[in-house]
Amino acid sequence: MGETLWRFESSSRHQFKEVSLQLIHNPNQSIYTIQSFSPGKIEINHTIYTHSLIALPNQIITDWPPQTMDMLAAKHVDSMTQLSPEIILIGTGIHQHLIPSFLLMKLIDAKIGFEAMSTAAACRTFNLLASEGRKVVAGLIIS
Repeated sequence: MGETLWRFESSSRHQFKEVSLQLIHNPNQSIYTIQSFSPGKIEINHTIYTHSLIALPNQIITDWPPQTMDMLAAKHVDSMTQLSPEIILIGTGIHQHLIPSFLLMKLIDAKIGFEAMSTAAACRTFNLLASEGRKVVAGLIIS
């Protein structure tokens, strides 16, 4: 339901015309919203997770094994590509790390957009993309 706000705009020194602006409520279609991240924990919809996970706008996959970037392997990237996203975000932990080239090639070959960034940045980006209705998958390393 929209709400109309009114303002008056001057078109000349003594003439005013009425202009209206319609605001339409567009709720976030995402079921899951990341509320906070700190080293060792992430809060999603008031639930605290203490291990790495995969986040989608409508699903949380809690059994994602890599707990550090050194543990990230091709099978972990494959588990995200199989979800058919538009874009994959990889939260690399507290600091941003480069993704190994063999993993980058898997993402390029899958023709899926991807970004690697710190997990805090990945959480913010996930929320933004999910709120836009984008098909985003975020692999979030908690440590």
